[in-house]
Amino acid sequence: MKQISVFESQEIGGRTVEPLCSPVDLNNISTSVAAACNLIWFAMNIALAQKDKNEAVRLAHMLESILTIECEGSSDEDLDNSIERIEEAFDDNDEELSE
Repeated sequence: MKQISVFESQEIGGRTVEPLCSPVDLNNISTSVAAACNLIWFAMNIALAQKDKNEAVRLAHMLESILTIECEGSSDEDLDNSIERIEEAFDDNDEELSE
């Protein structure tokens, strides 16, 4: 298994994918949640690159749920920007996604 840094860009399907989240502070919980989100984000982009729409949608729903909870009490703009990036990933990979 290839080890990746969850806070650095990754090459996925011939594209550079930037991390979706960064920790809001340096405590272990914040860092762990941001790292977990980025792992799901990168997995979603791998599924998109492999044209596996069902898996990509499943992972996108996970991300949206985590982000909604994590962004409670913060600016709606943060959540909206993250959700927009998820939607853009699908838009960028919309050619012939398998069902």
